[in-house]
Amino acid sequence: MKTNLNNCILNNVEQRWFDSWNLWISCAKTYYEPNSFRLNLNNCIQTLRSITWLLQKRKSNITGFDEWYKIWQERMKADQILKWLTDSRNIIVKEGDLSLYSKANVAIITNWFEPPCVETEINPFTKTEDLVKEMSKNIRFRPSYLDAILRIERKWIDSELPTKELLEALAYIFYFLTKILFDAHQSLIEENQIKKCSWYFANNNQKKEIYKSMNDFDWYRTSWYDLKNKIYLDAKEIPVNRKLLSLEKTKERYSNCLVEIKKKGKPKNFDEEVNMYFEMAKGVLKREGHHSPMVILGYPDKSKKILALQFDNKSEKYLIIYKLVNIIKNTEAISIIYISESWLHPIDGVKYTRNGYNSLHKKEALSVSALNIKGEVIHCAVIFEKKEGKIAFKEDSQNKISNFNDFMFLPIKKLWGII
Repeated sequence: MKTNLNNCILNNVEQRWFDSWNLWISCAKTYYEPNSFRLNLNNCIQTLRSITWLLQKRKSNITGFDEWYKIWQERMKADQILKWLTDSRNIIVKEGDLSLYSKANVAIITNWFEPPCVETEINPFTKTEDLVKEMSKNIRFRPSYLDAILRIERKWIDSELPTKELLEALAYIFYFLTKILFDAHQSLIEENQIKKCSWYFANNNQKKEIYKSMNDFDWYRTSWYDLKNKIYLDAKEIPVNRKLLSLEKTKERYSNCLVEIKKKGKPKNFDEEVNMYFEMAKGVLKREGHHSPMVILGYPDKSKKILALQFDNKSEKYLIIYKLVNIIKNTEAISIIYISESWLHPIDGVKYTRNGYNSLHKKEALSVSALNIKGEVIHCAVIFEKKEGKIAFKEDSQNKISNFNDFMFLPIKKLWGII
C-alpha cells in the first residue's frame, strides 16, 4: 500500500497505519521463513502498538480528546487480543522474542466430503517441503487415492494467545485500530478539515475490504500436494473481463445465442437466470466447438464475478473448488453457476483404473449446475456430438440428465450452512 501523506492533524498516525499494513504483508510473505517471519512479527507488533501512542500525543491540539479517548481505552482494556498486543510489545522490547510454536492441520482429500483432519505440533523451523515429503512417503497408495490431495495448513501461534493464529490476531488488531482512527477523524476533526484529508477519503469506504483481504491469508498458508503425481498444486483461475461482452465484435460473434436470450427478457428469478446462462453456453459451444469450465459468482447487489477455470485432473478440480469456497467466504457471494463440458459414463461397462474412469460408451454433455445461499439447486444439461467440425445437440436429452455435479457443491453448502 502506498503512503499517502497530507496536512491532516493526524498525518503521523496515518503514516504509522500504513507502516503497520506493510509490515503485516511482510509477515504474510515470510510465513514459511521462520527467521524473517520472527523479525517482521516483532516490527509489526511494535508498530501497531505505537498507533495509539502517537494518537495520544495529539491530544493537546484537539478539543474533547480525553473524553473521546476514554471510551476507546475501556474497550481496549476489555479486549484480550488488544491486551496481548500490549504485553507482547513489552516482552519484545524488554525481554526478547515471543514464545512461538507451530501447528499443522493435515488431511487427505479423496472426495467432495470434508475429510478427517489431524492437528499436530511441529518444529517451527521445519520447512514445509520437508514436512510434506515426510508425511507423503508414509502414506500407502490406495485405489481411493487415485485423485487424492494431501492438504497441510501451517499456523504460527504464541503461547500467550493459544487460541488465535498470529496473522489473524494482527489483522484483528489492525482493523480495531483502524476503526479508532476513523472515529477520531469523524468525532474530533471539523468537517472542512476532514475534506482535506486524502487518507480518510482514500480508505474510509475500503476498511472492511482491507480486513477481508487480510483474513484471506488462510488459503496461502496451506500447501496442496498431489499424492499420485507427487507434485504441488496451485489453483489456476483467470478473471474474465465482462466488459468484453459489450464490444461489437463479441456481440456479432455470439449473436446466435444473444438473440435467443433477448427474446426471453430479463430473468425474474434464479431458475430463469440459470436457464439464460445455459442458452448462452449452448451458443458459445456451437460457435467455438468447445466450452471451457467457467464459474459465475453472484452478489447481493446483482453484480457478477466471472472466473474461467483450468484443471487437468480430479485433484486439480478439488483444489479449484476449495479455492472458490475461499473466494465466496471472503467476497460474500450468494450464488454460484458452474458451466462445463462433461463426460457421461453409463453404469454398465465402466472400468476404474489408476488413470481414472474409462468406458467405451461415454458421451459428451454440456452442463450448467447452480446453487444459491437459499439452498436452491438447479441443473441444466444436454448431450452433444461433434459431426464434421460442427456441434449437434441431442435435444431429446436436454434437462433429462441427473445433477452429477451436486456432490461438487458440498464444500460450498457447508460454508453457507445448507448442510
